[in-house]
Amino acid sequence: MSIRVLSSTDVDAVVSIEDCIEAVDAAMRQYSERSVVMPVRLTTKVPGLGDHLCMPAALPGAPALGMKTITIYPDNPTRNAPILQGLIVVNDFGTGTPLAVIDAARLTGLRTAAASAVATRALARVDAKRLAIIGSGVQAGSHLEAMLAVRPIEEVVVCSRTRASAERFVNARASLKDVRFTVVDDPGEATRGADIICAVSSSRTPVVTLENVSPGTHINGVGSHGPNDREVDGPTMAAARVAVDSRESALRECGDCILAIQDGLFDESHVIDEVGEVLAGTKAGRTSVDQITVYQSCGLAVQDVAVASLAYARGSAAGRGVVVDLS
Repeated sequence: MSIRVLSSTDVDAVVSIEDCIEAVDAAMRQYSERSVVMPVRLTTKVPGLGDHLCMPAALPGAPALGMKTITIYPDNPTRNAPILQGLIVVNDFGTGTPLAVIDAARLTGLRTAAASAVATRALARVDAKRLAIIGSGVQAGSHLEAMLAVRPIEEVVVCSRTRASAERFVNARASLKDVRFTVVDDPGEATRGADIICAVSSSRTPVVTLENVSPGTHINGVGSHGPNDREVDGPTMAAARVAVDSRESALRECGDCILAIQDGLFDESHVIDEVGEVLAGTKAGRTSVDQITVYQSCGLAVQDVAVASLAYARGSAAGRGVVVDLS
């Protein structure tokens, strides 16, 4: 048995953000149709350090089969290591044979941003031009790329934990001549007047507050990873039309949803509509120009496996990566 090993460079060489958006769009539709097999994500808490996650999925309609295994160690930057690290295994759907091992960090960044782009395409105003990004890490970069792919973005306002990191983020994108960048120190200043907000920070307390959200804004809530963390405050969640990637995951894992429910601002019915249902037309999307919309991202294994399977197919056809004989 041989297996193809694909690096982040290999992935970037064979799939574009536009490719990822279409693959994730199809996966989210299939998930909401309940035509996939996706067990509950297995999380191992590593005391004092972080989480180890295992995320398997099978998509008969693709067909695609695989599993992502990653660690999320929030304090890793102090150890000169990435917060997120891991691998994705792609299997042959018909035989179960392992086909590829792919770097999970880049692929996770792509599929997460692609899912936000799918939600943005379904929920944001078509004329959205001003983007606020809260955070300046890997997800900030991939989300900028994804938002540019689905809306006519002209202005990007960036706010991060430190001004220096926000400025590094902007300086690294000097080649984007058609986009005007601004760095601000306060999240509220960034979000005021924004058409789209991408909250991709590591903050465990709200960086998006209703007093600083304009009518008609679309918000992608991405950075919050636990039931006790939130990036979007309760009043914003209550005022918004909310769509999630998975109702089960949102009510079990998403602090933006869970904490607002605990605060008595709304009940579970406010956050159970899935983006896949909006795409299929079985649930409403945006209903007015002034409506605030929120997409809450927990992350689905079907998204990872769909993009990984595409990367494997493209990478194999192009001869990318390293083939390792395991026999």
